[in-house]
Amino acid sequence: SGLKKWLTLEDSAKYLSLALGEPVETKDLIQLSLEKSLALSILLPDTVMAVKYKHNPEAHEPEPPTQSGLDPFGLLDRLELMHRLSWALVLDEKTMYEPDFEDVRRVSGLWGLPCIERSNNITLLGSRLKSALTQSHISHEAKPGFGPIIIQNSATDELWGLVEFSSTVFDDEVSEHRPRRRDYVPIYELPKDTFIGVSQTELQRFIGALQAPEPTPEPSPDGEHYPPQLEALSHKFQQLYMAIAGGELPDLEAAINAWYLHWHERPARGERDTYPKNPNIQAWLEDRGVSRNKAESIPPLIRPKWG
Repeated sequence: SGLKKWLTLEDSAKYLSLALGEPVETKDLIQLSLEKSLALSILLPDTVMAVKYKHNPEAHEPEPPTQSGLDPFGLLDRLELMHRLSWALVLDEKTMYEPDFEDVRRVSGLWGLPCIERSNNITLLGSRLKSALTQSHISHEAKPGFGPIIIQNSATDELWGLVEFSSTVFDDEVSEHRPRRRDYVPIYELPKDTFIGVSQTELQRFIGALQAPEPTPEPSPDGEHYPPQLEALSHKFQQLYMAIAGGELPDLEAAINAWYLHWHERPARGERDTYPKNPNIQAWLEDRGVSRNKAESIPPLIRPKWG
């Protein structure tokens, strides 16, 4: 498989099993794709057509239905809008792609199979998981659309939708006419002789990401090693945590007593507007057996809300 640039799902699962030393199944690869951890590809025969999808910034501002004598309620316009939206690829509330039926061509070879939410690709991949991921889970995670299977040009990132001619395309007496949406229907299932797999480059990237060593945290200024949960907190708070969670209950008791003495009792003494001085609190803590390092870290943190 070292000479192959692309492997089917089955061969990709075997490849990863050997590389990682643990069993990997095809359903695992599809699950990773749905989680956007692994990019799948699709190998198409030379008998498939696709329409190019273009971003339409005005797609979410449809014109209001027009009324006429033959259609007083604008139902035809509403039906047209529904048909148009059934083809649309909605990525989010502000981004919609629609097919350009003047750009339909034959496609073949290797294409990306993006796991785009609200697209038929979600349903397509989920259906191959069988019991591993039920249809209800798919609908809960990302509501699938009604458009065609979406493929992506790996070099340009362009999105295309798989289509075929509709049954009415040959009904017109005039053979030459401008391409129209009614001439095509979406392809919802993989065409014959089409395979899903993973490129060798993507497999190597995935293996490398799994085997990469975890980043070494930068040492703290005081040389202490703090739990990972505290890495996002300020250094002074880390010190306080170590002071009160290091198994030395007297330190915690001293911190509480310091807060009670220097903050809780101050309003009763009419000293609401003056802060207690940190060196005084530190000295008070050291007098009660708290280490100098811990006694220095506690005063800046014991404010009224801390208690």
